[in-house]
Amino acid sequence: MLAGYLVGGIVPLLLLASTILHSVQGYFLDERKKVLLSQANVISGQVTSSEFLFDEENRSALEETILETSQEKNFRVMILDSSCLVTYDTGYEDVGKTLLLPEVVQALQHKDTAKEQKNGTVYAAASIVGAGDMRVGVVLIVDSLADVHDILGDIGKEAYLLLGTLVLLVLIVMVIISKVFTEPVKNLIDVIRKMSEGHFEQRAKVRGIVHNEIVDLAISCNQMADQLEKVESSRQQFVSNVSHE
Repeated sequence: MLAGYLVGGIVPLLLLASTILHSVQGYFLDERKKVLLSQANVISGQVTSSEFLFDEENRSALEETILETSQEKNFRVMILDSSCLVTYDTGYEDVGKTLLLPEVVQALQHKDTAKEQKNGTVYAAASIVGAGDMRVGVVLIVDSLADVHDILGDIGKEAYLLLGTLVLLVLIVMVIISKVFTEPVKNLIDVIRKMSEGHFEQRAKVRGIVHNEIVDLAISCNQMADQLEKVESSRQQFVSNVSHE
């Protein structure tokens, strides 16, 4: 019974906690992707309006603005042309390199996207629109998810601490409930065993004012003991009388 109570009480709690943590993780990641993709679209609009890819005179001013945004938001910004060639990089690492990333290719195909990478970063790519609604380039933002994972780690610790407390409480309650049900049953078994050995004076302890199945069983056992004791007393009296005659 105790094992059944534990499985029925604790397993659902574990499943619920795991589901909630997974949902919270998904929510935080989705929100970060939305923010980065929105920021990429803002920069894409600035690049389009200033003709960043084609006008060298307006380029330096916008580069400074993008760099300030990158430093303020603590993410990396790259601007690529339609051939996936990096023309600007706030990290100054990949300028002149060709990045055939899936996110960049999708953005050039009219599918702005943001995806989590295996190295714990997010790539958010938004297309740059030119004349005739042509995709002439891509704004790529690279951001670390370390802060998100730190937050999720803290939430996980708090959740598992709370879950551990709940499991302990459930365990205590289940043990108490088990004792409430099993102790009277053990008492009844002990009384019935002694009665089978001929000790008809034995009586089960009746606990509690409210009747339940255990109390009714104890009362019935005592009534049976009363009848057996009467039968035994009559038998002994009969044997005594026969012996006397």
